[in-house]
Amino acid sequence: MGATLANNFVDTTVAASKSYSYSVNGGAALVVNTPAAAPAGDPPYCQSPHLQSMSFDWAGGYTEPNGSDLWPVTWAKDGGVYAFFGDGGGFGGDNHRGRVSFGVAKLLSPPPFTPQSGKNIYGGYESEYPSILDGKAGSIIAVDNDFYTIGGLWNARELQGVKGHKSGAPRRNQLGYSKGNAHSWQASQWSFCTPDSPPGGFCAGGFINFGRGNHGAPDGYVYLLGVANSRDYWAGDDGPEVAAEQGSTTAPPDAAPATSFANTYLARVSKRHVLEHDAYEYFAGLDAKGRPAWTREQQHMQPVFTDRAGTSLESAYYIPGIRRYIAVAQGSWIGQTSFYDAPQPWGPWTTVSYNNIDPQTGNGGWANLGKAGGGTLGVHVVNAWTSKDGLSLWMTYSSDGKAPAGALFPPPGTMLDSFNLVHAQLMPRSSASH
Repeated sequence: MGATLANNFVDTTVAASKSYSYSVNGGAALVVNTPAAAPAGDPPYCQSPHLQSMSFDWAGGYTEPNGSDLWPVTWAKDGGVYAFFGDGGGFGGDNHRGRVSFGVAKLLSPPPFTPQSGKNIYGGYESEYPSILDGKAGSIIAVDNDFYTIGGLWNARELQGVKGHKSGAPRRNQLGYSKGNAHSWQASQWSFCTPDSPPGGFCAGGFINFGRGNHGAPDGYVYLLGVANSRDYWAGDDGPEVAAEQGSTTAPPDAAPATSFANTYLARVSKRHVLEHDAYEYFAGLDAKGRPAWTREQQHMQPVFTDRAGTSLESAYYIPGIRRYIAVAQGSWIGQTSFYDAPQPWGPWTTVSYNNIDPQTGNGGWANLGKAGGGTLGVHVVNAWTSKDGLSLWMTYSSDGKAPAGALFPPPGTMLDSFNLVHAQLMPRSSASH
């Protein structure tokens, strides 16, 4: 079945209602009988030994129906919370007023949130600076005084003849960057992957966010999650825009999850060399002492998370109060949002909150959004608003669907192509220390 030199082993190949045998250092065999499968599927990892559950205050959620999507967030060195928004006017705007393709806003105060709590910095309605960059981003991070995004950005040739701002994203996976502030955005000259890149290479999905300006990141590195390049990653008429606007690692909303999306990989780069493609390293497993090994050769990278159901880790956040990483995993639909925790960026991951849609009815899942909630456009933790004990979290999210009857939040009939904010509470296990 498999072997490991580490002090833990996760077997993601088992099936329901089967018996398996394991041994440790050639000792007596341990027989494990797997339970019957749940109707909506089972989580790929065991329940967290540290966190008992995660609950959401849906009644206290906030939504602003502005037509802007994505809304990944980061905590900057200046103490501000910055968010990317796409194809809309940002705070106070809509699909017509202030509409831009690539916008950045600042969240001015912690919840309770009001329409005056957000300010457009780069593009959008009544923004401080005009947006001159077109494209999309599914993740954003502040590193010292600099900012970076992951997505797809249109170049000058592709924008010839375009009036206004070109929506969506091109078929490439690349960085955007703004040096020294959040309003001087440019596109990197290279891509992590394109449809013509070799299969199996690293396609970036989301950054791992730490403290202010990425303070607290191990050894001063910037960490990224991603998947392997494949034909399925670029599937759909709209290309990677469908896959959560070119920052996501999930399959298109109208397609069944593909096996190529079952593995999540981890990359890192020194904060001084984020714009140098050759400086990136990829997790290559653990050595005999359980220490992470890194490689510059993408063909040698090893997954840090595996799910046969097709979900992958979209983003992760280090929570100092619990000394754990909380990661968001998503499939094709917003209702498939689940949460996992780990002591290190490479794991081992365990389940905090598993959510899936009933395959027979298309209902249920996270916030009871079902398939009607549409394809996910990301769920993101606002690190700046996490409580000192690490148990109280706030999250932004959006999708391309509409809240169905019975949705817990936003109200039924609300378009999810908008800024949505909800509070989450973690419940620790009594034996866990913080």
